Amino acid sequence: MNSRLQFWLSTGKECKAWLALWLALLCLFAPLQAHAMSEEQKITLLIQSVKEAPEGTRFIRNGSVYSVDDAVAHLNMKYSKAKSRIKTAEDFIKYVASTSSMSGEAYLVRYPDGNSVTAATFFTEKLRGLNEQKGVKIDQIKWPYELYSWQQPVVDPDYSAKPSDSGTWSFSIVVMKSGAMTRVEEVFDIKNRLTGIQALQEKLASLPKGTHIHWLGTSEVKGKESEMLTSPPPGLIEMIVAFGYAHDLKIDPPWEYKQQIKKNNSSGNKQN
Repeated sequence: MNSRLQFWLSTGKECKAWLALWLALLCLFAPLQAHAMSEEQKITLLIQSVKEAPEGTRFIRNGSVYSVDDAVAHLNMKYSKAKSRIKTAEDFIKYVASTSSMSGEAYLVRYPDGNSVTAATFFTEKLRGLNEQKGVKIDQIKWPYELYSWQQPVVDPDYSAKPSDSGTWSFSIVVMKSGAMTRVEEVFDIKNRLTGIQALQEKLASLPKGTHIHWLGTSEVKGKESEMLTSPPPGLIEMIVAFGYAHDLKIDPPWEYKQQIKKNNSSGNKQN
């Protein structure tokens, strides 16, 4: 042992000072370390990867073909029921995302070019990519968000809307939670509430490029006040989606809007 180390160890006061300095340095540099993703976060991103599949991708379940929106809804439903026994992302792939619990038949992912792979292969590849992101910090990941909208002001002690605000569209953006319905209290929380289009645009512009935002409605929220949620007119929806596109964000329009567009397209095709 060298003389300098002996001196430090032999002097209680200096030893305490050294320990205090070491602990201070540890606290200083700990936040700079990259934190590994939790299994829950990996599962969230695996489900999100379905939305990010190439346009035209379809999921085949028990011989029927489904859109990516339907696939996400089904996976979230299955995961919510099995969540108590799903401990890892591998468990999620094996017990939720690979086969039908009713028939045992494997789920398939069919790409726009006609090629298909099993869902197990699809998600295993996605998980491998996540596990290779060892240097990525949690706050650098583009987490998916949920967007909600309503027109009537929410009546609560924290909300002081003027009568003239009653016709203003309000919005709420919250981080998506896989396998769990968002509580209505979180949607209408003043911390998440955005009153007016400008406030929404400012929030959208602050999100990381590449962020995926799902515009949801009444059926995705737990709570009696959820009936207040509604979609703006088509023109306003299209303006917000276009704003997101201009800022490298992918905003998935409300289900009601997509159904109306599909109905209009079907009607137009019949007339032709």
